[in-house]
Amino acid sequence: MDNPTGSWSGRIPGAKIASEHDLRYGHGLLARASRDWSNYFVVSSPNAYKAAWPHLSLEPEKVEYASTLDWTHLQTIADKVTDKIRLVVGIGGGLSLDASKYIALKKKLPLIIVPTIVSTGAIVHSVFAKWEGHSTVGHSSDWPWINFEYALIDYDVVLKAPYHLNTAGLGDVLCGYSAISEWRRNTRLGVGKPFDEDIASKTIELQEYIVREFPKTLDGDVGLTPDSVRFIMKAVQQRDDTTIDHPNAPGADHSLWLAAEEINCRTWIHGEFVALCALVIAWYCKENPEMFADWLDICRIRRKPSEIGLAKSHLRRALDYAPTFMSDSAQGRDISSILRHEPMSEDLYDTLWDYLEKT
Repeated sequence: MDNPTGSWSGRIPGAKIASEHDLRYGHGLLARASRDWSNYFVVSSPNAYKAAWPHLSLEPEKVEYASTLDWTHLQTIADKVTDKIRLVVGIGGGLSLDASKYIALKKKLPLIIVPTIVSTGAIVHSVFAKWEGHSTVGHSSDWPWINFEYALIDYDVVLKAPYHLNTAGLGDVLCGYSAISEWRRNTRLGVGKPFDEDIASKTIELQEYIVREFPKTLDGDVGLTPDSVRFIMKAVQQRDDTTIDHPNAPGADHSLWLAAEEINCRTWIHGEFVALCALVIAWYCKENPEMFADWLDICRIRRKPSEIGLAKSHLRRALDYAPTFMSDSAQGRDISSILRHEPMSEDLYDTLWDYLEKT
């Protein structure tokens, strides 16, 4: 596949940064926009399409459900796109949106994405990973990307979803605390360059802003409002400009998530899982995990393993596999994390599990 102009954290020359994406917010947006979508092909999931369908002014030519991001599966969907199709529309969460990017790029068609939940950076990222089953393949710099037209965030659609599917988007931002935890720990141990407040300041400021301001967007019953949806999406969009890029501050939360999905051959809600991974790392680094747990609670992000469908054996396998996953040079991985260099003993893991479930 070719790599057309798109966006991904501004890390690729010529790419847009996430803050420059065209994100459109409002009530009734989907009904108005879809009046002009003739001959379009929808990539979605059953629940997401059910939420969006009443708001579509024109029926799509075809709807296909993506059940996985495995490229062999996505190619079977791409093969169903006929010459009649003029537009691809991704409707759903991160899986559906990334699947639609594959289809549109493969078929050289314009793409519009319609998030039904604001749970993931897939809404502001043009890149999509190469997956084989539950494993990503190759280095991120080699993955394809596509410049979609715009993202349509219709409050009437997004607010139909259970709250936790939307607050997971904040989990995907706050998980950056794992990098701060590891860097501060490394500084305590005299490893590498000392913690730099200036480098970390943008991340810290965004996290503190989220925890302070997000609760103000909730209604009297602590439910999400249109202001909440916009706040979450703006935070996800701002994250890329604040991410710490330093060897002493690895983003091991995402690496642990990928290791967990690969070794367990299953998926979880991304934002919730990486937030939990950040809590695990903060606990292991002894870097104020109680404060971080409070942050997640304030932002209504589910964090207990039993809440997100994570069994004790799932996390144990992920932690056991993490050192291998993080040092896989064939896939371009060299994550210098505590999880790689200091594997957790069984007794300590039991203590960690009790902490995660009971705190």
